[in-house]
Amino acid sequence: MQRDRPPAPPLLISALYYDTYVTGEPDEAFQIYNPLAVTVSLAGWKVTAGARTVTFPPGITLHANTRLWCARKATDFRQTFGVSPGCEYGGDSDPAVPDLSGTAPTFTNTGGRVTLTLEGLETQVDVEWLTGRVRVRETGA
Repeated sequence: MQRDRPPAPPLLISALYYDTYVTGEPDEAFQIYNPLAVTVSLAGWKVTAGARTVTFPPGITLHANTRLWCARKATDFRQTFGVSPGCEYGGDSDPAVPDLSGTAPTFTNTGGRVTLTLEGLETQVDVEWLTGRVRVRETGA
């Protein structure tokens, strides 16, 4: 079978900070890892948890073999960890940190699934927290 598009780069959700110490968990965050030897644009990549999805805007890249944290609120993440995340998804708490668009996902303390996808490409990465299950699957796009 000939493909019109190349397969998706194997970006991974490498960490999930879901049960935080801050009330209301505004410092909740996920981390994406690029294991490739090349820089990848995150434009158009989507992160979904439950019925809520956020999309990366143009201009955010992930260099080879690096990780990027994306937090619900950049200011709260910085207060917890002492560094700013590479992006935020729960409103513009810090104008210097790029914002994702969409409806901010929340990561329940009882477990669930977060999915990383790029529309039009055929690979999807699912991570289930608390079970520790990771699945990379073909979506048939």
